[in-house]
Amino acid sequence: MAKPLDQRIAAALGASARAATVSSLIDEVQDAMQACQAEHDRLDALSKSATAAEDEADDAADQVFKLSRKLVRLEAKREQLKARHADLLASDRRQAAIERHAAVKARRDELVADLQREMPGLLGKLVEFFERIEDSEAECQGLGNSGYGLEVLECAEALARRCPGNFYMQSTPIKRLTKMV
Repeated sequence: MAKPLDQRIAAALGASARAATVSSLIDEVQDAMQACQAEHDRLDALSKSATAAEDEADDAADQVFKLSRKLVRLEAKREQLKARHADLLASDRRQAAIERHAAVKARRDELVADLQREMPGLLGKLVEFFERIEDSEAECQGLGNSGYGLEVLECAEALARRCPGNFYMQSTPIKRLTKMV
């Protein structure tokens, strides 16, 4: 059997509440308010009815007063639940941000370790490649057009990157490896 609404509201305002539970309670309080308002309106009409007996009209008027008070309390509870729900959502978003931050930091730290381990060798290889590219390009340009029907040799970088030897693709310059800063 479900606990009474007031007990569940008190629990939802406590430290161990979940956003989904509080959201459900907000809906339940809204439903209770609508039912209370309908009963209030029915009894208010009865208390003012010319055909109702005087005792019946007085009892209805007393009930209207109690229902008015109950509506005010339900409204206050709903507002407190809405505030609690907003706090829980903010807390959930913060927790998600903390977890996302930790995951990104772990991947970053792994990359740092990989770079520290691999970078010296990689940089050495890149420098060696760049020197070889520059030397090869100088040799190819040094041949020029010999006039003996030999092909003009394109630079190694252009061939390896499958781009034109002038390093332009439809009037857009292509950055050269040896010109990077």
